[in-house]
Amino acid sequence: MPYRRDADIVAHLLPDSPLQLDCELRGPLTPPLDPVPPIAGRVGLELNPVDLAQEDDRDWLRALIWPDQPQRFARFDQAIALFRSYPQTIRGGDALALLPDALAEAPPKDAVCVYHTITTYQFSTEMQAALTALLVMAGLRRPVWHLAFEFDGGEAYVLTLTRHRGGSAQTCRLAHAQPHGGWLDWLPA
Repeated sequence: MPYRRDADIVAHLLPDSPLQLDCELRGPLTPPLDPVPPIAGRVGLELNPVDLAQEDDRDWLRALIWPDQPQRFARFDQAIALFRSYPQTIRGGDALALLPDALAEAPPKDAVCVYHTITTYQFSTEMQAALTALLVMAGLRRPVWHLAFEFDGGEAYVLTLTRHRGGSAQTCRLAHAQPHGGWLDWLPA
């Protein structure tokens, strides 16, 4: 099956987007991506957030890009410009301590999605259990979607989606992917 590129999809859905990512899409599943759902709001939770208004912080992030990948430098600069044009809320501190308030602040009529990428490997077993408990509790009041891209402990990085509702959780593995977004291989439904 020929792959599609995210950039092609985004260019179709959001042709004026100043930042477009290129990701080889593989596998049997092609999820519907049209229309792009509206996002009512967002908040980031980061233990040690960088201040993108500070040149030293931007330089630190730029230093983390592998030098043999010049296309990532260009995307980084585009992302910085986009963030500075449309700043988002990023709260500094322990995500497990900040998450309950962030969830409670979301308007009751809005769907809630908690997502993270390659984060929970830094969590202890107790912290991982605490995250699950927070999402289960939030799911007692309304559906909460948990989208996670994490190493599965075996050989793959896996994109999973869990729906918390009424004290229960339904999880499905959506895809395997290259950790830096080079490709995403959708799994059969």
